[in-house]
Amino acid sequence: MIKSEKEGKRKEVFMESADWRQVYTQMATKTISIQPIVTLAEPDLAANIGNNKLEELLMNESEDMWKTARTKLMDHIIERIDKKTKEWFVVYDVNNENNVLHKNKLQFESRFESGNLRKVLQNDFMSNEYTLLLNTDINTSSHVQWFYFKVSNMKPEVEYVFHIINCEKQNSLYNEGQRPVMFSTKESLVCDKPFWKRVGHSIAYYRNHYLTDDSIEKQTLCTSLAGNEVPVLTITSCKSPDNETGRQYIVLMGRVHPSETNSSWILKGCIDFLLSDKMSAKKLLESYVFKIIPMSNPDGVINGNSRTGAQGEDLNRQWRRPNPLLHPTVYHMKALIKYLSHISNDTNPVVLVDFHGHSRRKNIFVYGCCPSMSWKRSDRNKAEDNSHLALPLLLNLTAPAFSLNYCSYNIEESRERTARITLWRELGLKASYTLECSQAGCDQGLYDGFHLGINELTEMGHKFCAALNRLQFIYDPNNSRPIPAVPFELLLESQDLLTNVSEANSEDTDSLHPF
Repeated sequence: MIKSEKEGKRKEVFMESADWRQVYTQMATKTISIQPIVTLAEPDLAANIGNNKLEELLMNESEDMWKTARTKLMDHIIERIDKKTKEWFVVYDVNNENNVLHKNKLQFESRFESGNLRKVLQNDFMSNEYTLLLNTDINTSSHVQWFYFKVSNMKPEVEYVFHIINCEKQNSLYNEGQRPVMFSTKESLVCDKPFWKRVGHSIAYYRNHYLTDDSIEKQTLCTSLAGNEVPVLTITSCKSPDNETGRQYIVLMGRVHPSETNSSWILKGCIDFLLSDKMSAKKLLESYVFKIIPMSNPDGVINGNSRTGAQGEDLNRQWRRPNPLLHPTVYHMKALIKYLSHISNDTNPVVLVDFHGHSRRKNIFVYGCCPSMSWKRSDRNKAEDNSHLALPLLLNLTAPAFSLNYCSYNIEESRERTARITLWRELGLKASYTLECSQAGCDQGLYDGFHLGINELTEMGHKFCAALNRLQFIYDPNNSRPIPAVPFELLLESQDLLTNVSEANSEDTDSLHPF
């Protein structure tokens, strides 16, 4: 392309008169960033140039460098073993727009182009040591290696220590003499030295020994009709993660009916138990992956509804054909469950329980699915194996508030669109239940004559998990999905209970429950 002489002169005049900071600022404001940009980096504004001097690596004796690394590593390990209780102070959080500034603390910033500092903690209120966490790459939970951030409010002649704790690579050239670079705004403005320089000493790169709780992960399943997030928790053991795909899945759901607050306390008891240090909890997590949706209907809960969601419909009657626009929570919960079934060749989930509260019956009990008690003749012609009784029997032997006699396994036409019956029918899921908890109290057992309070409800969550620990499965080559069963050593203890079950289910209890 041939430029006219006039255009060339115009460009030359512009370059001579333009201020670099103005040009850069104008261009930088046009960039698009995921994280809001609140300032511009001084090195870019200064049009920095390279340092004319060669800068040496930290060429200390190899033994001295490893001694430094070992010393820092041992200090870190001792601190973790001793579990020293120190109060950590958050001095910077990239997600907090109003970071509190203290005149005696360093001030950090990374909300500029290429900045990637996520959080800074001060190890002690009077300490000059700071612990830094870096951002992962966008849309990943990994690729953490480099760092770029601003530090201000430093005092002269004071040494500061930075612990950057979440780099990923197993080793680094920091152990072979590399030093990080620093750009001094003061030197750039006062001393006319607008360039980066190598700084720091006693640099070591080593594995940190912070224990992270990898057993739980919180994700957003979807957003509700009103735009509220619907969380899903995944809880399993981080031991042998390569074998996780071979573990069986258990799905727990709660609060589809907003007013049934007691169901949330039982689910809280389940979660607390699963995250505890008990050996029985560890055993459970090594066998299963728990998918827990504790808040199935956030719109109804937030707005004080009794039974429905924002669309004015009972979401526990939408499971057969949920509309993705009108019933997004049910649609995505069902999609998740069917996905688990698909990727496991129809072997998962092995247990599904929808937690509810009951306003007209006492005790805690379940509704299950027994083909011989179905309204459909085609169901009644199916072979009976009583596998639907396994978990209720174990709950009756484990939980003092549970009543086996109050359980029902009828499959009613009016309940066909509930989670319990829909997933039993579409997936062949034998252990598909609605767990009902009285909003009053008990008329039998340990809590006869007493209300069920928070302690009793969370205890029920613990006992529910204990029953799952005792639950066994039979693998039938003619049936892809495992069949739930009572352990052999408990069969004799269960015989008398089974007689009572037959008597209880011979009564017409259909009018007593809404599910």
